[in-house]
Parts: sequence; C-alpha cells; structure tokens
Amino acid sequence: MKRLYLYILALLWWLTGLSSSIQADTGIHPALESLQPISSRTAASAQGQVYPFGLNENPLLPVGFSPEGLFAYVLDYANGGCGYCPQVVVTNLVNDEEVAEQLYVGEFDKAQASALLFGWGIQDLADKKMRLFPAEINGDHYQSWIRDGKLWLSSKRRGQKQVADLGTLQDTLLARKRSDILIEGFLVSPFEERIVILLSGLYLGFEGETDLYYFTVGAHLDKGFAPDGNQNR
Repeated sequence: MKRLYLYILALLWWLTGLSSSIQADTGIHPALESLQPISSRTAASAQGQVYPFGLNENPLLPVGFSPEGLFAYVLDYANGGCGYCPQVVVTNLVNDEEVAEQLYVGEFDKAQASALLFGWGIQDLADKKMRLFPAEINGDHYQSWIRDGKLWLSSKRRGQKQVADLGTLQDTLLARKRSDILIEGFLVSPFEERIVILLSGLYLGFEGETDLYYFTVGAHLDKGFAPDGNQNR
C-alpha cells in the first residue's frame, strides 16, 4: 500500500512537471512581442515610382537565431491572392535552405507561430536593429558587395569569399525580376561567429502587382576566406 502511495505521488509530480513544460512551450514567444521591420533600401527606392497594379512592400521583421545556426523572421506579406497572409520562416544559415515555413491567412496566430519557433530552438534577439556594411565586427572590418551575380564578403584580416550565387538564390523568380537585388544589411548571431545577410529585390506578382522579395544568406565570419577569394561560405 505504501509503495502504491509513493507511486501515485511520483506520477502526480511527473504530470505536474509535464503540464508546466507544455504551458511554457505553448506560451507566446518573447520575440513576437517586440518585432521591428527592417528599413528597406529597395522599398525606399520604390517610393514615388508608378506601379499600375500596386506595390506590396512586405516588411521583413527579424525574430532571432538558434545555437544550431538557424535564423527566423516574419514576412508581413500581403497580395491580391490571399489578402493579408504573414509568414514565419526558419532558415538554415549553413546551407541557406528553409527548414520551416508557416503561412497565416487573414490573421497572425502568435500561439501557433510561437510553437514553431520554440520547436526549432529560436531565441529572441535582444537587438533586432539591422546593421549596414561596411562594418566593424569583433575587431575586424567587413564589407559585402554584389559582382557578376555573386554575393561577396571581405574581411580585412582574412581576405574575401563568395557567399552566394544570386542566380541560384532567385531560382524561379528570375523570369519576374523587376529590379536589381540590393544588400540591405546584416544581423549577427549571438551564438557563433556567423551573420545573416539580408537582400531584397522587386518582382512581378501573379496579378500584375509588384512585390518586394527578401533573401537571407548566412556567412561565417572566420571560415572560408582566401586572399584571392576562391573559397566560399
């Protein structure tokens, strides 16, 4: 009887802990309470231009990083097809592949978005303000530029490297290109020597409107550099 009593106590303790864990995991992610859109060069350059079917600026709002090299952001997206349809995107900064994406039609579900972010280990970024190139990072001077359809990053100490082929990055969007891609800026991971470079460009939408698209590219701040720039990533 005593053994059964202890077993029941242990079971109740386990269920209480499980309930607390579930509540923590299903709460609102702190990053979603302090989202701030980046200040887009492409959006600024589009102001005053005439777009017969309208311009969708689709602001990008950084969320945070994970210790495993992931970056998450919210795209405040709207178009004629879905109306208001924000997206949460989680991307791998090592290979620049999207690992998760969730679209919300009509209303942004913070609880569902939080579950996605918690599930991928995304942590809130204390300083979500985008930084610009050229920049001093950890005592080194970095610059980034686009040349011949490639994105480059240079380090004063280490050399330079190609970090992305923009033709591959754009993929099927190439046929709908309306403007050159611009480097917006970057954010620094608090967990490792890695940054996410934010780029943007204008593309023709499915209903004739002009959409602002964003691209994210990860780049390690120590690895892959060479004096002649033959290495990458």
